[in-house]
Amino acid sequence: MPPLLPYRKWLFWLSCWFLLVSGGCEKFDFSPYQVHLKEEQRNLNKKNLDRIAALKLQPQDTLRFAVLSDNQRYYDELEDAVKAINNYSRTTHRIDFTINCGDLTDFGLQEEYRWQVARTNKFTMPYLAVIGNHDCVANGVKIYEAMYGPMDFTFEIAGNYFVFLNTNSLEFDYPVPDMDYMRQALVRSSEYQNTFVVSHVPPFDADFDKDLTPEFARLIRTHQVAYSIHGHQHSFRFGQPFNDGQYYLVADTIQNRNFIVVTVIGEKVSFERIKF
Repeated sequence: MPPLLPYRKWLFWLSCWFLLVSGGCEKFDFSPYQVHLKEEQRNLNKKNLDRIAALKLQPQDTLRFAVLSDNQRYYDELEDAVKAINNYSRTTHRIDFTINCGDLTDFGLQEEYRWQVARTNKFTMPYLAVIGNHDCVANGVKIYEAMYGPMDFTFEIAGNYFVFLNTNSLEFDYPVPDMDYMRQALVRSSEYQNTFVVSHVPPFDADFDKDLTPEFARLIRTHQVAYSIHGHQHSFRFGQPFNDGQYYLVADTIQNRNFIVVTVIGEKVSFERIKF
């Protein structure tokens, strides 16, 4: 290449600068800890709650939702799970929405959040995610809140009430879960046919704040929660760990290639495990 004349050199570097600033910003990550999301990657839980509300299901309608958990590092399995749940909904029974019980990422990095959402965006039904302990690493909480929204929230559908909680006690320097929020949220449970509590770390796990375990279990029992649904333990579990008549359901890691389908007909609640 022949030497460039001075004005051509200036024009060359000016063009490079323009391309970098105007067209190339989204192609560069200046820090692994930054939060730089496109609009379609923000407030995903709120957007999907709007889709759930638009279903306009009534208390007499059958409600069916899928549950999966702990997909960190297992991108191939997550992609297969999305296909399997979509296929189940198309060929067996309609799935109204899917819940991910947390650990969407391994290190709470933005790119990990993007990689998992690139796959879960292929769900044909609404999709909700609760925050897991791995999602809290580094500035993962900030990214989760930007991508999905508040860590604690509630919603209702077809006469059923859902309470989503952050129960990653070891990742925060203040008491978690927020028992005041849980207490106030569950006051409304008497208005519904069934109530479900969803979080990542179960209250009987070693990573849960043991000082808060008795109150958590008492609230589940007092408000007769149908299922308290969790992940984190990388194995399936269903039972009454506190021997108080209350059922706790723990979803397996997606690495083991199975998910749960919960079916609600009136006050009758049942589930099945589906392998893929």
